[in-house]
Amino acid sequence: MLILDCSVTIAWCVESETTAFTEAVLAAVARDGAVAPGLWAIEVANVLSIHERRKILTNDKVRRFREILAKFNIQLEHHTRERMLFEVLDLSRKLGLSAYDATYLDLAMQLRLPLATLDRPLLEAAKKVNVEIFHAAAE
Repeated sequence: MLILDCSVTIAWCVESETTAFTEAVLAAVARDGAVAPGLWAIEVANVLSIHERRKILTNDKVRRFREILAKFNIQLEHHTRERMLFEVLDLSRKLGLSAYDATYLDLAMQLRLPLATLDRPLLEAAKKVNVEIFHAAAE
């Protein structure tokens, strides 16, 4: 299991963003499943919608991708209001992250799972707080 963020998820659907790393994450998620904060689904839906409007993705490709995602074991964890307003906000402030990114980091810290992301600021913040980063070599 790993913590899956939106940047990696979208790379599975947008061929120009697919890398050996994102393919390794895909294989790990297909095999072992993943955990993501509840906002992951909103972020993925938002990026798919934007990519469709910009003609990066077709409606048919988005439909097929949603069907594929629905087959994976991706557990969504929902932070409490208090956790978001205190721990996540404090983590965001401390590390200079958006609250969205801090939510992924907080979940990785809570569950002690490796984080799979392409987001550079989030990767740097994870290193600062000793959160394990998913590495393709670990496959």
